[in-house]
Amino acid sequence: MRNILFPFPFLQLGIGELFRPASKWAFLSFGLLVIAAFLIPHAGVSTEAKSYIFLACTYVPLFLVVFAVPSTFAFDSIKATQIQSLADYIYALGIDTEEKIEAIEENLSNVAERIYARMNRKESGFGYLLLQSTSLRETTARIEPGGIGESRKAGYAA
Repeated sequence: MRNILFPFPFLQLGIGELFRPASKWAFLSFGLLVIAAFLIPHAGVSTEAKSYIFLACTYVPLFLVVFAVPSTFAFDSIKATQIQSLADYIYALGIDTEEKIEAIEENLSNVAERIYARMNRKESGFGYLLLQSTSLRETTARIEPGGIGESRKAGYAA
């Protein structure tokens, strides 16, 4: 039973940390949309520009939250109560000698290296997908109105 119930507090904390950027984005986006809704009617903006403004109010906060620099979130997620509860948990496990603490530090450095390797692999994959979508978009833009067969005759699409 302990193995089933033990992870739930940690899962709850992790899920809260996972969805916190989404709540920041929702708050920023909602605020900008409300401001835009009040200001646009008085500014005399064209209908086409209104849609671009509303899209910007949605996507700019999304990019600000998703691609935030580490200094914006590195120090706000760890709280003193979390540090104290972790210290109490480590002490309850009987990790109180210097050798055991050094072994944990070594294991944590191994985990950190693995995390950085996974992040680099995901970033490389994202870059590859972005590159492929860009080249696909360029290829489809070169297809002539007659279809792919006509474009191949003209030498545009391979």
